[in-house]
Amino acid sequence: MMNMNLTNAVPEDKIHSGHLASQVEHALKLSRDYANGSVHSDGHWCGELRSNVTITAEYIFLRQALGLDMKADSAAYCRHILSEQNEDGSWGLAPEHPGDVSTTTEAYMALKILGLDSSHVVMRRARQFVLKSGGIEKVRVFTRIFLATFGLFPWDGVPQLPVELILLPSICLINIYTFASWARGTIAPLLLICHHQPIFPLPNGKFAKNDYLDELWLDATNKNVSYGLPLLSLLFEGDLPGVAFTCMDKLLYWLNGLRSVPVLRSYARRKCLKWILDRQEVTGDWAGIFPPMHGSVFAFILEGYKINDDPVRLGIQAIENFAWEDERGKRIQACISPVWDTALMSIALSDAMTPDRHVVEQAITWIRNRQLIVPYGDWCVYRPGLPPGGFSFEYKNTWYPDVDDTAAVILAQIKHDVESIGSDSVIAAAMWIVGMQNPDGGWAAFDVENDKLFLNKIPFSDMDSLCDTSCADITGRILEAFGLMMKRAPEKSLASDCFPTLRAACTRGIRYLASTQEPSGAWFGRWGCNYVYGTSHALCGLAYFDDTRVSGLVLRGIQWLGSKQQADGGWGESLLSYRSPSQDWQGSTPSQTAWALMGLLAHLSPKDLAIQRGIQYLVATLQPEKGIGSSWPQSVFTGTGFPNHFYLGYDYYRHYFPMMALGRYLQESSSLTPDLHIVIDEGRFQICSRLIPDATVVNLLKFDFQDISQHATFALPGNPSVCLFQTSLEDSQRKCRQIGCICHDFTFRIDDVLDVQKLESALYRLMDIGNWGQLGARLRLRSDSRLEYHLPASYTKTRPPFIFTTVNYDMNIDEHPIGAKLPKQNYDQSFLSPPGRFFEPLVCHPESPKELADWIYSDRPQLHIHVVSFRDTTLITTSYVHTLFDAISRTSFWKAWGAVLRGHEEEIPPMVPFDQDPLHTLGQDYPKERYHNFGLLLTGFSLVMFGIRYMLELLFTQDVVDHTIRVPGTYVKKMREQARQELAEAAPKGAEIPFVSEGDIVISWWMRTMITALKPSPERPILLMNVFNVWRLFPEWFPPNGAGFIGNAFFYSYTLLSSNKVIHDGSLAYTASKNRQALMEHRTREQVQAMTAIQRKSYKRTAPVIGRTNNFFMACTNQQMSGNFNADFSGAVIKPGVPLAHRAHALGQPSYINDIEHARGYPTRNVVRILGKDAAGDWWLLFKTRSGAWREIHRQLMSIYDGDEPRLEGEVTEVTKS
Repeated sequence: MMNMNLTNAVPEDKIHSGHLASQVEHALKLSRDYANGSVHSDGHWCGELRSNVTITAEYIFLRQALGLDMKADSAAYCRHILSEQNEDGSWGLAPEHPGDVSTTTEAYMALKILGLDSSHVVMRRARQFVLKSGGIEKVRVFTRIFLATFGLFPWDGVPQLPVELILLPSICLINIYTFASWARGTIAPLLLICHHQPIFPLPNGKFAKNDYLDELWLDATNKNVSYGLPLLSLLFEGDLPGVAFTCMDKLLYWLNGLRSVPVLRSYARRKCLKWILDRQEVTGDWAGIFPPMHGSVFAFILEGYKINDDPVRLGIQAIENFAWEDERGKRIQACISPVWDTALMSIALSDAMTPDRHVVEQAITWIRNRQLIVPYGDWCVYRPGLPPGGFSFEYKNTWYPDVDDTAAVILAQIKHDVESIGSDSVIAAAMWIVGMQNPDGGWAAFDVENDKLFLNKIPFSDMDSLCDTSCADITGRILEAFGLMMKRAPEKSLASDCFPTLRAACTRGIRYLASTQEPSGAWFGRWGCNYVYGTSHALCGLAYFDDTRVSGLVLRGIQWLGSKQQADGGWGESLLSYRSPSQDWQGSTPSQTAWALMGLLAHLSPKDLAIQRGIQYLVATLQPEKGIGSSWPQSVFTGTGFPNHFYLGYDYYRHYFPMMALGRYLQESSSLTPDLHIVIDEGRFQICSRLIPDATVVNLLKFDFQDISQHATFALPGNPSVCLFQTSLEDSQRKCRQIGCICHDFTFRIDDVLDVQKLESALYRLMDIGNWGQLGARLRLRSDSRLEYHLPASYTKTRPPFIFTTVNYDMNIDEHPIGAKLPKQNYDQSFLSPPGRFFEPLVCHPESPKELADWIYSDRPQLHIHVVSFRDTTLITTSYVHTLFDAISRTSFWKAWGAVLRGHEEEIPPMVPFDQDPLHTLGQDYPKERYHNFGLLLTGFSLVMFGIRYMLELLFTQDVVDHTIRVPGTYVKKMREQARQELAEAAPKGAEIPFVSEGDIVISWWMRTMITALKPSPERPILLMNVFNVWRLFPEWFPPNGAGFIGNAFFYSYTLLSSNKVIHDGSLAYTASKNRQALMEHRTREQVQAMTAIQRKSYKRTAPVIGRTNNFFMACTNQQMSGNFNADFSGAVIKPGVPLAHRAHALGQPSYINDIEHARGYPTRNVVRILGKDAAGDWWLLFKTRSGAWREIHRQLMSIYDGDEPRLEGEVTEVTKS
């Protein structure tokens, strides 16, 4: 651990701002001299990128395997490896990091190959550490593979990696592109290596069971070592992904890794080799990082290439180009960072107000020439239409530009020359970044939507590094870049046209930061150590945005940073903080001190004592550097590759980050930049600019936030809530927390011109009636993971009860490129309508919420109403989270709103207040055995197997599409009449004919249509889950007809059939009667009580599932009873858009409904939402299933139309094909 000389730290009472400013100016001059003296002749910087000894060791393994001479560099390699050994004989993941058994084993083997005798004291100490740590049996999977290639570890002890993985298309849930870029490039050559399972010679010879490292085994006579957790342990922990992948791995082992299908294996090997070869740069690199380069050279050799063949020769040369040699020896870098170093050094020089502008100008020119403007690379797979514009980290890496470098380059260009904001380079880079934003609002490094964390359960993955998810540090840098663009843009800038897009992206980014802030106020640092890095970047990004939500985030972040300042004035966080919060702090480091200072300077006055003490620390620790100016010494790593597994030491981190901090301090200290202070007034607060240097400043670093909320994990200080209501039983169940992952944009198409102002005024009036104002309650997540409502003490313009946004188009809707495709009454079914999400840019506001986090981590009200007006049509969209409404209570809200519009407030029922939960005692102390399907419940192992099967089906049906279709009412009536006749004929004489509704018939028709299209096996059991509401069952708990109840009060009924019964042996009458029977059996007080009792006692409080482990699962919700098409906005009609004579629906009633479902993390497929029956009597259904089934579904739909309807058998539109 690094120990700074605390005598360098100046006492608080000795800090003088004037003296400190002059000291900072002198320090900046010396640090600029070092920067200018270390630049390459062409204008760029590239410092050493240090890592642990495994990279060098693995290169030695490669040279040994290929028979390449190592005599010339043997001593230099040994000198480096030995210099990194810990006192206990081990090698760690980073300097001063505890020993690691895998790293030590690889270092030991490399030294032995280089000629160091195993009896040497260095080797004895290393061997003792390995054995004390459990022996070679405990090494990671990568190390196992390297050892297995020399016969030192059994190949049976390595997880299965079939080459056929390369053949899976990108639409599959698991394919080569669902892995992170670094994992993808590494896995591809490993597929070939594991296919061949080679044995290369060691100095003692070539043996399938080589004893070269037997001294590192606890028992060298038994090398049958398993990997991963036992299956029973995974089952006990409820780890379904782990169980599924473990079973799959064992199946592949039993099938000999699919080697028994030689034709397929041969084809897969050719495809894999081509995939690798396509991604080799002209310089020989693969992805610009060592692991893919190392593995790819191995793969080509195993596939028959020779040492002198170009792919191998260039690959080896590319690795050699990563070599770094000095007095400490020779080592191989894991990567090189010229673009990153040059961009950040340019920012530092600009922040330091360098007079040598030509140095930065040359650097910016060097960077710009490396912008990737050709649309290819792996990022195109999931963003095929996105224009290019990114930058990569290395000299040559055309396949993998990264978002973080691209944002840094934008900052470098703008800080050097504000006119560059309108340049092609900056605009292209910014728009590429926008296109790479994840659905959660954050940004990852290389990929988009690369967040399938269950992949880390694959036995091969023991480093938790197979995904590239959003992170706060990158998101913060992007907010800073976009904020700087919009703040400094000159008037009439060419970039101004893209500012609305940037603002919308920033809004989503802020939501992401709100959702990921730790309870302590810090943010996790993915690419730098750790919370100091993440928090600093988040605060720097948030500095450009000044709403109340941001203020709350900033205050907590500032408080956390201030609490971690050390006695010497600096900051220092250990890499061990990734492992355990109790091991988080070490001696102060220049880079981490600079990060903390930049985060604080973005929001506080430079006269703040904590800032001045931090600046003094940097001034005091500056030291002369090799005769060319001065820099800051730093031996520990502060860069992160993979938390807990791989760390990086960027040589220039110790220099350009402190330069940035000192430069920003000096700029903020001048009179040109206003200070910041906190205004606290009547419970509200905001960060404000001030131009009066001596105004009172609140000491934020000692601000007490402990009383912000005793209930919520996240609450906005300064926004008091006088009422805290726990959400209802149904909404607090984990089932409904899953529903919380489902959000809706529910749009009415009204073929009339409505008075938008009257719509808004009526909604405000509704908030004043009875308890209806509680709809403005904010949704919060408590520390015990339950949801609750926070009701504001009062509503204001800045804290409204709902969000109401509008857009007006001076055209008819059919003249709008998207609006023209929106279905309406008598929609021509010969053309499938586009998916509901296609209309999102039209019907939704750019800032409308999309997931639960958008509500619980912000001060957003639960309702967002967006109204789009045309000359002949009005679209009304209600955006909400499912925890607020089920279909019935949603209709209660619309009825109340409509009653205000029509001036009939007496029709508005009292709203059931949120503190009254009608269902809070449901299922308590009720025997779950009374559930009539209790014997069919899937529990324990059977439930696990059902989950595994369902996951495997998702693997091959990832591409899911929804379309809304119209089923003619005349056809539904004919089907129902035919069904009634069949049921009458089948009923015993004198018996009552079973009742079936039109809804039952529609559901049965949907089941038959889907099963025909999806083709499950004939005897496979079909499990239909239907939804029903329970307010009629408990009249003592609910108001009549559920009027005024806002929440969820629905339960499930289950119908078990077989595929044959639905398609062949049965009929619509049979299926409809079975569904009706199941509904009636479940829809009783006793069954609802029993189902709730089961749910209360189940793992994670999930709803019961019945049937068999191979259920074909289908789900339906019939919303006809909710009366969606009866919504009445006639009180706001200005004039008809479609003459009444030409339509069936009344004024102010919808002719079409568009429902966009956002179901992040909650897979929904093979489902239908029956939106209802319109005024013409036609039924509207929203199907959601895999895209490949839509051709057959459309064919069946066409077959039901009469002669007066379009009938185009087999015709499939372009929309269908897409």
